[in-house]
Amino acid sequence: MASDARDPNAPKKPLTALDFYAQAARRKEDAANYDTADDTQTQASSELYELEFNNLSDAEKATWYKLARRDKIRYKKEMATYEPPVDSSSGCRLLLMGRFFPFDSEGIPFADTTLIIKEAQNSSHIGEDGGTGLNVWDGAMLLLRYIEKVPNIVKSKRVIELGSGCGIVGVAAAICGCKEVIMTDLAYALPLMRENVDIHRAAWKDTDVVVSCKECDWFQPPPVDELLGHDSNKADVLLVAD
Repeated sequence: MASDARDPNAPKKPLTALDFYAQAARRKEDAANYDTADDTQTQASSELYELEFNNLSDAEKATWYKLARRDKIRYKKEMATYEPPVDSSSGCRLLLMGRFFPFDSEGIPFADTTLIIKEAQNSSHIGEDGGTGLNVWDGAMLLLRYIEKVPNIVKSKRVIELGSGCGIVGVAAAICGCKEVIMTDLAYALPLMRENVDIHRAAWKDTDVVVSCKECDWFQPPPVDELLGHDSNKADVLLVAD
């Protein structure tokens, strides 16, 4: 199992628009106030900054969102070349050591069809999660079977899935008759996810099921209306595996 110690050389997580606003607000404060401030005062200041930020106009917030987008790009570029240290005790970089439940890339019987799900070799320098979104893990297999046994949890409903990875769960929801499924993950996982969706489109081509694959970074989530893409910003079912 990988060490819990954090690598001091790892790229720093991207800051949010609120983070940038709060930093700028703090710099305007008298440094002497911070020398004497206790934790309660600091917490109060943080809450005040959040309140101030929420009360800004969209035009005023635009500057801080722009900085956040730039920092997100910075983080992705740094992660693309970052190689985390190997745990000398195990030689492993991932906490997920392997699969227990059977997965067959040649085909998985599901409902009245067979799922053909492509995977790719994960690598520690791919994405922000060690490239784990390129494989099918046990949690996805279990959720897949649960949906197969209880299809009414998704049937005729609007579904959003977080961390869709290869797309096996979202594809299963579409086959089981959901009204819409929005599959999400980090940008690096989307090409393989979309490929797996395209492979199975014939399974729901005679229905009105809508399937989409979108980027969603949990540290910098897109606006809800952008993610859902409808006037209504509600989903009936939230799916999460692993």
